[in-house]
Amino acid sequence: MHPEVVKISSIPKKTNILFLSPVPEKLPNGFFSKDELAYISRQFKKEKQDYFSFNRLDSWIFIQLIKEEKDPYKGKENMRKSGDKLGSILNELKQKEIILYDTSDS
Repeated sequence: MHPEVVKISSIPKKTNILFLSPVPEKLPNGFFSKDELAYISRQFKKEKQDYFSFNRLDSWIFIQLIKEEKDPYKGKENMRKSGDKLGSILNELKQKEIILYDTSDS
């Protein structure tokens, strides 16, 4: 299977989404409930957790907080490992599509 990359201007409802963000504060406003944002922020600061998932019954929301690295190769390796982990999860959940939302626009 070959991935298809398509740029979209809005997020369709009932779609699996992966948010890539350096910190929880950069996640888009209005997409998460107050409780979800508080949970993410608390777990990130207290437990150093960098991966979150929410089952919204009609879709999955994944959040991967990306640690900025000075060494670009280390940063790319971290992204590769995160992608591998997400790929395994998507296969396990039998999901075929996901939207990547990069909050850093990079």
